[in-house]
Amino acid sequence: MNPTLLPDLEAQLREAARRTQPRTLTEQAARRATARPRRKLLVVALAVVLVLASAAVAGVVALRSGAPAPKVTGLGLPYHGAGRVLPGERAAIAVTAPDPDGGPSWGVRSYRTSRKAACWQAARVLDGRLGVLGRDGLLGDDGLFHALTPTVDRCAPLDGAGRLYVAQLALALDNGVQDRLTCRPAGFAVDPGRPALPDCPDGSAREVFYGFLGPAARAVTATAPGRRPVRVALSRDGTGTYLYVVKLDDPLRGLPLTLTARYADGTTRDVERRPPTYVSPRLPSLATLRTPLHVTRRQLGKNTNYTVSFRAPVSVKRLGLDYHVAVDGPRRGEGRSCRHPMRFLGFGTQDDVRRGERISFTVTPGIALRYDHGWCPGTYRVRVVLQDRRHPLGGFTFRAR
Repeated sequence: MNPTLLPDLEAQLREAARRTQPRTLTEQAARRATARPRRKLLVVALAVVLVLASAAVAGVVALRSGAPAPKVTGLGLPYHGAGRVLPGERAAIAVTAPDPDGGPSWGVRSYRTSRKAACWQAARVLDGRLGVLGRDGLLGDDGLFHALTPTVDRCAPLDGAGRLYVAQLALALDNGVQDRLTCRPAGFAVDPGRPALPDCPDGSAREVFYGFLGPAARAVTATAPGRRPVRVALSRDGTGTYLYVVKLDDPLRGLPLTLTARYADGTTRDVERRPPTYVSPRLPSLATLRTPLHVTRRQLGKNTNYTVSFRAPVSVKRLGLDYHVAVDGPRRGEGRSCRHPMRFLGFGTQDDVRRGERISFTVTPGIALRYDHGWCPGTYRVRVVLQDRRHPLGGFTFRAR
């Protein structure tokens, strides 16, 4: 901010207060039963002027716009993970909520991607734009507002009806940054990966509750022991977007805070539960998924590795629908001492898959936390599945001694 603007601004505020404040204080004094000394009125007027000046200066610092915030990720790849933000996708702010300390409100927006997913952002709001504030170690503490561009940082699959249902609780700072904070809130341990992170100013940490409940959501309420229920901001655009922001150093923060949604059918449930309008995505039939598997065995030192390959029976073009390997081993099949049950689901394809495309996975003792130690004794059932164990393509069994 240009420092030469501050004296002019303060002079203008003082002049405005001089024209308006004495009249207001006189009218207030006239309504009182006892008159106050003139000197006391002047002291009160001067105090009000100084408060107004400092608040206005702070507002100018926080509310001026700077360059867009640097991107943490891009718009995404059209065939990988959440996909790419759709061209021309309207990313309007669905709902806003106040910050506990005032200033720019918080807001949430969502937007769709090429892989039948939706992504979202939650941050501060200025002039209808979503962004972050240059303070608490962010962007050189320039005190400016920096608009965010849509990215694919936080995304989830759409349901079978093409709607987004997600409940989020994020640790944030009052600058609008979530998760990878630019300073360390009071009471938090030092991050070994970021030991030089400075301490946050008192009262700057936030907990941000937000999510998407769909078109049937009618109200959301936050409740906690010893606290009156609070009506949570809820959008009316059909997405059921809700938003609630609290300070991390709130003395009641440690108590259970529950957000409950009421829906059009009269039911109420925790926001983390699926709403009554959720529609499960349709998956191919089991008969369609059945396909031959080719399995090869290879010994590398103490590791017996199994590579399974197959041709994809159906194409995959959306987030959350992947080919995986599921392994169910013995009750004592995991860890260096073989003391834990062995159960694994992983190796997701993550990218678009064409029907008939060749896919392969290699299963090693590493999935049982025993790489270079071999498999624990027992029987292992390996299956290739689409999304979960209820949709297998085929499988095989091996035994370790």
